[in-house]
Amino acid sequence: MQALSPPVCTSVAYQRSPQSLPSFPLATGLWLLTIPLLSVVISVFIKQQRDRHLRQQINTLERLWQDAG
Repeated sequence: MQALSPPVCTSVAYQRSPQSLPSFPLATGLWLLTIPLLSVVISVFIKQQRDRHLRQQINTLERLWQDAG
């Protein structure tokens, strides 16, 4: 019985390895999906910052125009 226990352990490890293999492509697929999502979020954030900066410039120009007028 003791001679049979090491092959049983290796067979259990062999049975576990195909189960862990499908989760690896799933994880890489999720990572590949997060890359475009992160780029979209970053671009939207940059656009909002740029719009806010433009609004501040327009407000200062309007104030200068009103002060001059």
